[in-house]
Amino acid sequence: MQVMKKDTDSQLGFPWLERKKREKVAVKSESHTGLIAHLAIDAPLDKIYSYHVPQDMAKILKPGMQVEVPMGRGERKCRGFCLDVSDSEWKTSLKSIISIIDERILFSEKLMELARWIADYYCSPPGFAMSSAIPASVRKSAKPTRAKPYIIEKQQNEPTFEMNDDQKRVLSEVNHAIEADKFSVNLIHGVTASGKTEIYIKAVQTLIRAGRSAIYLVPEIALTTQMVHRLAERFEKVAILHSGITEARRKATWYSVQDGEVNLVIGTRSAVFAPVRNPGLIIVDEEQEPSFKNIQSPRYNTRDLAIKRAQIEEIPIILGSATPSLETYHNSKTNPYWKYLSLPKRVADLPMPEVRIVDMQEESSQRKGVHLLSRLLETRITETLEAEKQVILLLNRRGHSGYIFCPSCKYVLKCPNCDIRMVYHRTSDMALCHHCSIKIPVPQFCDRCGKKMNKFGIGTQRVEEELGKKFPQAKFSRMDTDSMTKSARYEEALSDFADGKTSILLGTQMIAKGLDFPNVALVGVLCADLALSIPDFRAGERTFQLLAQVAGRAGRADHAGMVVVQSFNISDPAIQSALKHDYETFASQELKLRKKLALPPFSRIARIIIQHTKFTQVESVSRELAEQLVELAEKVKGVS
Repeated sequence: MQVMKKDTDSQLGFPWLERKKREKVAVKSESHTGLIAHLAIDAPLDKIYSYHVPQDMAKILKPGMQVEVPMGRGERKCRGFCLDVSDSEWKTSLKSIISIIDERILFSEKLMELARWIADYYCSPPGFAMSSAIPASVRKSAKPTRAKPYIIEKQQNEPTFEMNDDQKRVLSEVNHAIEADKFSVNLIHGVTASGKTEIYIKAVQTLIRAGRSAIYLVPEIALTTQMVHRLAERFEKVAILHSGITEARRKATWYSVQDGEVNLVIGTRSAVFAPVRNPGLIIVDEEQEPSFKNIQSPRYNTRDLAIKRAQIEEIPIILGSATPSLETYHNSKTNPYWKYLSLPKRVADLPMPEVRIVDMQEESSQRKGVHLLSRLLETRITETLEAEKQVILLLNRRGHSGYIFCPSCKYVLKCPNCDIRMVYHRTSDMALCHHCSIKIPVPQFCDRCGKKMNKFGIGTQRVEEELGKKFPQAKFSRMDTDSMTKSARYEEALSDFADGKTSILLGTQMIAKGLDFPNVALVGVLCADLALSIPDFRAGERTFQLLAQVAGRAGRADHAGMVVVQSFNISDPAIQSALKHDYETFASQELKLRKKLALPPFSRIARIIIQHTKFTQVESVSRELAEQLVELAEKVKGVS
């Protein structure tokens, strides 16, 4: 495996670590010689182990295979991934490999390099990093599966679309990058409904005609579902990889991709590791989405990992968004290996939707009772339904009530693990922590003062109740992680909405981006300022992105669209910029603020989590670590 050079790391626009040169330990002359395999063990062990290769495995074992080995004094059997095999001398204490679990090479040389980079950059045990790149069903058993791979074949004749001048310009730039056959990052920044997807499709078609393969990444299963139908109209075969399909089907699909039976893979986070043959392009759609962040170790950002894979494969990558992350936008303007490509207009000269904002403080003072929908939004919903058009309502908080509290002593029910407020879910009649997912029964009385507990706040379940009362004739569906527990539910809900079986689609952020429903004439945003109260320096950016993205779902056909935004803080800069569809102004102001405060992309932030069953141990280690970090910071400051 080659060592990464410093100059190639700078291409990415991120401070990628230079690969540590792994020094080979000098082995003293011994009486035993033979093959030695260096293995990454699938366990929390931050080192590479050496094992003797028995004679009967000598001609079979290759780098990238999975083996079983003994570990520790108890000879506990563990799985490991073979990194390399060499003919060497070894000590008499060297243990032998027990068996080869799978004679299939699971890792190509470049995918192995990617996995080892993950271990270095994200401080993950190398075995865990490699394990994360392979579906669990593939790791568990080498036996072939009877399941059918999740491959969609072409369903009908390919539709034709006339591209406008902006699309042709951007497509030409992308094709040049593909023809150059070298690493580059291409940001396609296009307003909603500007035709980014058509550019992706035509670029992939060019690539496949040349005998190459492509990976198409989306942040949500919901987006995968709709995009698959669009790709199935244009390509002979499309493989789908995401967590919503069964392990057996994922295994069968993974094998099919590795065997070269299909050359276009679409999926969510794990699809970045798809073992495609002869890759030529990676596409990351909605690159700004937090859903691309893997919440389990190793905690990689799929977008950044896709960039790294493109660099290792020496191929171009496309990042697409109507609201790019500020890090990506900044890199596209300042890094020589990045290119900024703009689509400033909607296709067919469609106008951007009209945006109306409602001050909910003023609304609540003029109206009796508790109403989650403003008078303007209720009127527009009625008019839209009468015109046989459809409505999308966004509220980025699932559940029924945001607070369970005691009105007497003001105590708010909090998670015993995370110490954050719990949310009441009416369907289960339980209080749920949206951070660690723990569920507890809702207490009837306060354990502090003994008074009755109340439920307060707003969530998608509560909005669903109000819709049922105010629009009893309308058919609607709710899309959030509580209701969409299986991928089939996503497909059913989106299919019903696309076919007009439901008129109102209510949901959280999963309905805000990427979806294309031409019959949607009205989009309502409830509590637009909800995310601004979160103690996160990206709160303004996330608010802008969510509002701009969901507003783009309206007016995507030949009829005018309207967006009604409800907020208790209508003067916030993020909200005002989103209402005007003005990304450049927002980005300019936010980047100036970030630079002044030394926040990303002008600095880097690392999160360190220390866990233990005893608080005293956590406190002790935290103090020791803090002292070491301060000492290190002083040294670095002195060097600079």
